[in-house]
Amino acid sequence: MRIKFGKDCIGCGACTAECPEVFEFDPDVYKVKVNISVNPDDYAAAVRAAAEICPADNIEILEP
Repeated sequence: MRIKFGKDCIGCGACTAECPEVFEFDPDVYKVKVNISVNPDDYAAAVRAAAEICPADNIEILEP
């Protein structure tokens, strides 16, 4: 699983609340990023849920 972000992150924190293991907020750029120390596949259900609840529709899940 790969995670791709669009440019429309509004910094609401919905994804970080849904899946804090994978998503983390970067206050320097006011955007969300993926925690590279974890494998998103280990949290696949939570990652998909975070993508679904994103109000900006900013998270795209790319499956192999």
